[in-house]
Amino acid sequence: MIRRVLFDLGMIEFLEPTPLFNDNRGAVDWSSGCNISKRLRHFNIREVAVRDDVAAGDIVISHLPGIHNIADLFTKEISCDKLFQSLAFQLISPRDL
Repeated sequence: MIRRVLFDLGMIEFLEPTPLFNDNRGAVDWSSGCNISKRLRHFNIREVAVRDDVAAGDIVISHLPGIHNIADLFTKEISCDKLFQSLAFQLISPRDL
């Protein structure tokens, strides 16, 4: 539904798949059809819909390592100062003079 709204607004090309990034390698593998666990007995409808969208070519899910994931600044505690600074400076950079 979001793809259709964005297409109607002229923000995306509908023929190209929408890229999604995830920092969980297991979730990325599962979305491509790989069975990662025999204990997986319950399927959430949203998760099955994601898998169907990948199979239909509507979305492409790629792995984004945690050291490059800017969203981790807002969702996780980052104990390494260098990692925090590198992620923070990707959001906030000095203006060019």
